[in-house]
Amino acid sequence: MEIKNKTVQTAENYYNPNTTDKQNELLWRVDKDDNEIGSVTRAECHNSQHPVWHRTTHAYLFDTDGNLMLTRRSEKKDTAPGLWTVSAAGHVPYGQTYLQTITREIEEELGLQIEVEHLDTFPVDYGFEQEVVGVFAGIIEKRDITKNHEEVSEIRLVPLEQFSQDFQSGKAELSGGSRDSFAHLLETGTLKAYWQKHFG
Repeated sequence: MEIKNKTVQTAENYYNPNTTDKQNELLWRVDKDDNEIGSVTRAECHNSQHPVWHRTTHAYLFDTDGNLMLTRRSEKKDTAPGLWTVSAAGHVPYGQTYLQTITREIEEELGLQIEVEHLDTFPVDYGFEQEVVGVFAGIIEKRDITKNHEEVSEIRLVPLEQFSQDFQSGKAELSGGSRDSFAHLLETGTLKAYWQKHFG
C-alpha cells in the first residue's frame, strides 16, 4: 500500500496561506531543550525566515490487529496541507500540556476518546520549522473512528514493520515533523517496543 505525498515538501509549500486555522492562537514558546520561555502566536511560529521553537504533539495509534493508523492532512490545514502524517497531531496551546493537547486532537480529528501512553519528547528541526514533539501511542477500535474532514482527508491502516521498511527505503513518505518524529522512533526502537509490548 503506497503512502506517497503529491509534492516534495519545501518551505514554500509547507505553509498554507488559505488555511482556516486561527493564526492568532497562542502556543508555548520553548527552547530546544523544552524549557518554557512564554507564549507565541501560531503565525509567529510558522515564519520560515525566523523559525521559533514551539511544542507539538504526535499520536501513533494502532488498531486491535496491531496496524498503524496514518492520516492525510486536510487541504485546509496551515502546515503540510494534503500530506501524509501520523495518526493525530497538534500544536500545544499556551497553558496546556502535551497530554491534554493530544487527547483533544485525537477526539477532534478522529472522534475517539482513548487513553494514550507517553513514549518520548524530543526536538525536530527541519530548517524552516522548529518543534519539540511530545509523542504518545494508543490502541483504537476501527469501528469507532469518525473522521473530521476539516482535519483529515484520508485514513489508512498499515502493518508497522512493512511501513517501517518502506519509510527507510523511500517508498513511503510523511510530512516534515512526522518524518523526523518517525525516524527518531525507528532509531531509538521506542515505537517498536510499544508494539511488541501490546501485540508481540
